[in-house]
Amino acid sequence: MDLLLGPFADAHLPAFDDARLTAYEALLVCADEDLFAWISGAKPPPAALKGEVLDLLMNYFKNGSRKL
Repeated sequence: MDLLLGPFADAHLPAFDDARLTAYEALLVCADEDLFAWISGAKPPPAALKGEVLDLLMNYFKNGSRKL
């Protein structure tokens, strides 16, 4: 996941406020296989983790320069 999350972090973390950083940190403690399934669209994310940061992450890989 480091290879996938690193480019996203480089692109987005500098502009994140404290709330977004907290939401991002909550994603980092998730199991890699779960996080991969969510950002790849293979499985829907749990309601507790849905939000702006996960949406940004999912869109980054869906529409951005990086592809899964």
